[in-house]
Amino acid sequence: MVLTAPIGRAGAFVEVELSLTAYEIHRRQSGAAGASIPLPIGGRGLLDTGSEVSIISNVAAEALSLDAMRTVPVTTSTGTGDGPVYSAQVTLGWNQSPRARALETNVVGQPLRGMHMLIGRDILRHGQLTWDGPAAVATLRFPVAAN
Repeated sequence: MVLTAPIGRAGAFVEVELSLTAYEIHRRQSGAAGASIPLPIGGRGLLDTGSEVSIISNVAAEALSLDAMRTVPVTTSTGTGDGPVYSAQVTLGWNQSPRARALETNVVGQPLRGMHMLIGRDILRHGQLTWDGPAAVATLRFPVAAN
């Protein structure tokens, strides 16, 4: 799967879909009666090669009713603090390809404006990122998901 994104002043954004992991859906369906399964959330994700881990917005984590597994120290451009760690399913380019690759991964919750996610090296390492500055286009290639 190949995703392309224009490189703008704020960087390169791709469409992401955030949802519960298969394990979490099963856990909620097997648990207490009436446990709700929130719908996936679509939004923008910024390709962030400077981030070791991927960050999910607190708004998206709340909308998905994610449960924090633990907290970890987080250093951002605005300072340091602790962030909750969640398990989530992340699908990049979900609206561009029916064979978009879904990854179940841990993400850290933080306040984000104008996006649902910072896509860090923990996810980017699964593909190949090409940054074409003169053309102002980022291209992200992932192996095609098997059917």
